[in-house]
Amino acid sequence: MVYDPETFIPTNVGVLAVRRAIPPDIGELALPSGYVDNMEDWRAAGVRELAEETELTFKEADLDLFDVVASRNKKHILVFFRTTPIFSNEIPTVSNDEVSEVVLVKDPAELIWDTHQLMVNRLLETFRY
Repeated sequence: MVYDPETFIPTNVGVLAVRRAIPPDIGELALPSGYVDNMEDWRAAGVRELAEETELTFKEADLDLFDVVASRNKKHILVFFRTTPIFSNEIPTVSNDEVSEVVLVKDPAELIWDTHQLMVNRLLETFRY
């Protein structure tokens, strides 16, 4: 089975998403994400993927499990987590092989995958209370 860490970073005002520069759905918003490598745990994968896609550096201890769900096709397990908060002025300007930009999502926005959308909406609700 393939494991898929799906990440989002709480800030003082929203959730970070990335605009994809690779297929599928080039130009669309998604949460930073990627696969867990062989013999890697979800925290290590999350730290690695965040660095690759957003250039933000976190420690494994900075990651807090938010939810674990199966993908719609049941081929992947999606691990969603939060990190220690960052400030809006710390949002990186990134453009690389995988990501064309990092975007702050303050209100429900359309993300490519329904599981990403669901988790962003749930997290945004926690900010309202």
